[in-house]
Amino acid sequence: MTITYSAPIDITAALYSAPIAVTIAVTSRSGAITAIALL
Repeated sequence: MTITYSAPIDITAALYSAPIAVTIAVTSRSGAITAIALL
């Protein structure tokens, strides 16, 4: 049961967390670049 249910959950979590992580990274970089540009 654990194997049956854990795999789809892990895949779903990866699909949702990866874009979020990328978005945060891009936002952080663009935010830093913008801050530096403003300074």
